[in-house]
Amino acid sequence: MGAVTAALREPLPIGAAVLDVDARTLAGPDGTVRLPDQAVVLLAHLAVHAGRVVPKLAATDAMYGTGPRQVLGVATMQARVCVLRRALRETGAGAEIVTARNAGIRLDLPDMPGAADDARRAA
Repeated sequence: MGAVTAALREPLPIGAAVLDVDARTLAGPDGTVRLPDQAVVLLAHLAVHAGRVVPKLAATDAMYGTGPRQVLGVATMQARVCVLRRALRETGAGAEIVTARNAGIRLDLPDMPGAADDARRAA
């Protein structure tokens, strides 16, 4: 499933939830959601780079590798972001994926500096 996830044999905390790469699940206080392979890879990649903007091409590379990109790679990445946003809400993770216009995407965790300010501005 990619270099990032190959190194992640231990469950990865995502806010109040835990990503189990092998089981392809995100489990939190409000429930457990099974994720598609590409969504697991993308969430793991974002978690490793939490708080930093990940360029769209880097996110696509995380899902497909650095070889020839699938024609719909960016569209698929956006669809996976929607899946992950829903999973983060359904599990009560308290984490949020933010789109940085024309730059990429960022995973904000609830205990990160500025996360509460970002949430207030979005409300």
